[in-house]
Amino acid sequence: MVFNQDLASTDCFGRPPSRFGQVLDLAGDFNGDGFEDLIVTHGDDDPGKVEAYVFYNDGQGQFGVNDPNSSDPEVRVAEVLLGSPGLRKLGVAGIGDFDNDNRPDVAAIVRQPDNFELIIYR
Repeated sequence: MVFNQDLASTDCFGRPPSRFGQVLDLAGDFNGDGFEDLIVTHGDDDPGKVEAYVFYNDGQGQFGVNDPNSSDPEVRVAEVLLGSPGLRKLGVAGIGDFDNDNRPDVAAIVRQPDNFELIIYR
């Protein structure tokens, strides 16, 4: 749940665990609209669930877009899916403009068979 400065709820993601993660961070202004967006990992411990997501902030304290497959207008989904590589994203973070292209970048930590790897998404 997202709260404003008065601790009033502004957005309840309304997603089941299969759609929302345990690790999240600000992604920066990923879509260039002037508002900080969110990046989150997948919430399940299922090794087949490998995604991370970027949810755009609409500037009104709501993140993501309405789910066209749901009759509930409160159920929202991500605009960006970070699925590759096909390894579970253990952690995610906004890292600023890593490559100096004037756009924010994000990073994910994945577990390889024998080590961990940092993946930069630009």
